[in-house]
Amino acid sequence: MQILLFSNINLKICKCKFFHNFFMEFDKIDKEVLKRIIKVVNDKYDGVMAKFCQAMGIKPPSFFSTLKREGDPSYKLLKAIIGKHKEINPYWLMLGEGEMEQVNFSIENQDLKEKLETAEKEIIYLKKINSLLENQK
Repeated sequence: MQILLFSNINLKICKCKFFHNFFMEFDKIDKEVLKRIIKVVNDKYDGVMAKFCQAMGIKPPSFFSTLKREGDPSYKLLKAIIGKHKEINPYWLMLGEGEMEQVNFSIENQDLKEKLETAEKEIIYLKKINSLLENQK
């Protein structure tokens, strides 16, 4: 219902300075998100947009249209980027916060888990040796 009311009074709202500034800021955010998507295309797909579109499962004309009109990227596109590239920081993509690539903690945690298991086995082995040496005294 609010959306319908909003669309009915859209012309009146645009005359209000507050809402005008709000929409201008929102427009800047969309353009910044598009710039970050272009960075993904450049870094991950060597700047080949057709390759990017194919990997994301979107049609190139749709993507080019979004770029041309500097419109907001679709939820489907943003979800595809984050789903396909787990290393891309979603906060960076959406808000510009942090670095483009995030640390993959699951890989680091797996490495640490393996090191811990190895260390625990070594401790058990050393305790057995210590026990044998004490029994020989």
